[in-house]
Amino acid sequence: MRHPFTCFALAFVLALSACAADAAKRKEHQNVEFSPQRFAEQRDTILESLHDETYTELTDENRSAVLAALARMEARLSGVSRFEDMDKRDQTAVFNDQELINNLLTQAAADSRLICKREKFVGSNRTTNVCLTVGERRRLAEAAQDQMRGLQGSGYLPRE
Repeated sequence: MRHPFTCFALAFVLALSACAADAAKRKEHQNVEFSPQRFAEQRDTILESLHDETYTELTDENRSAVLAALARMEARLSGVSRFEDMDKRDQTAVFNDQELINNLLTQAAADSRLICKREKFVGSNRTTNVCLTVGERRRLAEAAQDQMRGLQGSGYLPRE
């Protein structure tokens, strides 16, 4: 018969290794500095990463904004080998689109980060791993606050 602590330690090590393996599969977000020569390669990298776990919390609206900015940049960069060859307005527009893409993807990557916590559920002494993204945790907290506000407004709970 195994000692209960040994079973717990084994389960804990397996849970940690599963979280580590999941984290290893995830790509890390990096800001992109666009250059006219490498734009197609960089665009393809971004389009590929939009469909994996790096940006799971990117909203449809922000995904559309990223795709539109990439299309605008592609139109302005076609036939250009250096930024200096571009009109100043086009340089500014490309820079602004680059900043928009970096800001949206940085926020989505931060919200897509997976956090695992060991939690005990009510009525149970067993702890389990609960893995949620930062965005999912924020949405759950907001839903709980809205529910509490609704109960306070209905008279079921006293107002503070």
